[in-house]
Amino acid sequence: MKADRESFEENIKQIAENKEKEMSRSQEEFERALKSKLREQREMLDTGHAAQAEMLKLEIEESRRKHEESQALQARQHELMLENLRKERQTQEQKHDQAMTQMNLQHEQTLTEMRNQHEQVMATIQAEKESQETMQAIRENNLAMKTHKLMQELEETKKSGAESQAVQARAIEEKMERLRLEKQEMQQQHEQAMATLRQQCEQMRNVTVKMPKQKESCTVQ
Repeated sequence: MKADRESFEENIKQIAENKEKEMSRSQEEFERALKSKLREQREMLDTGHAAQAEMLKLEIEESRRKHEESQALQARQHELMLENLRKERQTQEQKHDQAMTQMNLQHEQTLTEMRNQHEQVMATIQAEKESQETMQAIRENNLAMKTHKLMQELEETKKSGAESQAVQARAIEEKMERLRLEKQEMQQQHEQAMATLRQQCEQMRNVTVKMPKQKESCTVQ
């Protein structure tokens, strides 16, 4: 914007200099014509043509008056043109400033909306993470209780007869195997859920990098 303004001022200066040169040439041409007529007037007086010399004098005065009026009119028109150019330039700068202000306002509003959406998503991810951890803890506690109960049952089978003990031991082992598989499946589901959360965190981290003055953390272990 500064370079554009300097260029405009340079153009105004160039226009003023060109107009000054044009008016100077016009003045020189008028003065040459005036000198020629003054010589002609003197020659008429010297040769006794007083009446013709007087008529030429009036013509010279009329030419001088018209020239001065023309020069003054051109000067006023030139000043008016420069003033209009400056006003137009000022209007353009005002419109530019207004447009930049509006654009900055819209940009800030967009960033604010992005930040709000970002915070909402982050809160949702955090809540989901805490929910997953709570559910995992409950499931692990239930499995631990079931395992403990089976171990107690296994201890009790040792007190019964051999045949009954073998049957009960196999039943307990089957239950233990089902618990092991259940725990394995539960662990896989938990890891998949946490992997999804980590991916969402990474996506939000990438969005955060693009947003100025935005510092959000997202960590899922």
